[in-house]
Amino acid sequence: MIRPQAGTGWAPAGRPRRLPANYHKLHGVRQFHGCYSVGDDQLWGVVRRKSAANTLAALKSIRAARPDGAPI
Repeated sequence: MIRPQAGTGWAPAGRPRRLPANYHKLHGVRQFHGCYSVGDDQLWGVVRRKSAANTLAALKSIRAARPDGAPI
């Protein structure tokens, strides 16, 4: 049976040097609300601040962009 054995490895010893996460967003969070048309091979959308009202407005604008008015 092969068992792992403590010893030297190729990785340097110690803690990895990492930057701390920035959870305090000073200017808010933005989202890309977009839609991809497979038939036209076209991507369109808008970048707005993250909120429920902006998400609903983006979905309404995507629905309005359909020429036949069919649901998405």
